[in-house]
Amino acid sequence: VYSPAVVSLYYETSGLNEGQVDFLASDNAYVKSQGAPTLDKWILEDEKLVKGNTVDTGDTVTYVIKSLIPSYTGSFPVYEIVDKLQNLTYVGTKSVEVVKSFSDDTIEGTIAGKEFTADATKKNLTMNFVGENGYELQQYAGKVLKITYTAKLDDNTKATMFNGSNDNTAYLKYTNDASVNIGEPKKTNEAVTHTYTFDISSLLKKTTEDGTTVLGGAEFTLYTDEKCETKYTNDNFTGVATSGKDGKFDIKGLDAGTYYLKETKAPEGYSLNPMTFKIVIMEGGYNDAGVLGSRTVKLTDETNAEVELNDNNPYVIKNTKINSLPSTGGIGTTIFTIGGCAIMVAAAGLFFASRRKSAK
Repeated sequence: VYSPAVVSLYYETSGLNEGQVDFLASDNAYVKSQGAPTLDKWILEDEKLVKGNTVDTGDTVTYVIKSLIPSYTGSFPVYEIVDKLQNLTYVGTKSVEVVKSFSDDTIEGTIAGKEFTADATKKNLTMNFVGENGYELQQYAGKVLKITYTAKLDDNTKATMFNGSNDNTAYLKYTNDASVNIGEPKKTNEAVTHTYTFDISSLLKKTTEDGTTVLGGAEFTLYTDEKCETKYTNDNFTGVATSGKDGKFDIKGLDAGTYYLKETKAPEGYSLNPMTFKIVIMEGGYNDAGVLGSRTVKLTDETNAEVELNDNNPYVIKNTKINSLPSTGGIGTTIFTIGGCAIMVAAAGLFFASRRKSAK
């Protein structure tokens, strides 16, 4: 694949006659090859290009692909971008531009009306720059192609707390020699980005007051504000989690951030837990490849006690049985009623005994 180049010629003369110059060349001149074209891919987040990020399920992620544009003058050019989405669905292409270099986004040209071609799943994308009129990028040879597009994170995403990410890859199909039909084109190395969501299902457990028996049927609502007025939802999670037979909850597809969890319906025969639990999900650092190195989840209750949650030791949220409280209709009320009646009877007996004694 050849780059545009300027060839500087010089000449030596053994003698100069009018109207005639003799040129002597010691070696042949070659145009310098740039080697294989390169491609890279990033996530655009907060106006910065990153290799990894965390989002809520159902969020739209913006991607940027950049690829070096070669010069093809033969009849068999090949230049096609391939992008494979994992657990994302293609939304649309925002722009296809030609910029000065990988590090300089000065726009040199715009290719209007260009969209990725997607299969039925909208997860396997291609964008071909060789059409009926030949190679479309020849005038931009030596520059860099920049594609910006969006995709939505699916509800079947890998929403696990400590396992894996949604990895998405892109590469370029190209040819080294456009003068011949070489058959199967070459491929650049795959450029990969990583998108994470968090699952805190295994970090919480619902039990009886003594912590010995798990409880199912307790409903908790997740909120985004401390006053518990705005319910959190995403495409994976309705905002309400019900404890199962193992006492655990199904809360997944979360972005890093701060949430508030409150019991909104107690299991039958139990009272509501009055606590509002503050849950903070913190993402650790990413390496150069965009792989998330660590995650931390901390829980704070209304007593301001803060604990770090982990899978091996879930935080226990307890419920008290209604019949163990002195509430209306419970055994506590019965005991107080019987005791009060006994006191009244005793008082009445003493009163009448006193009157009889006075009468005698």
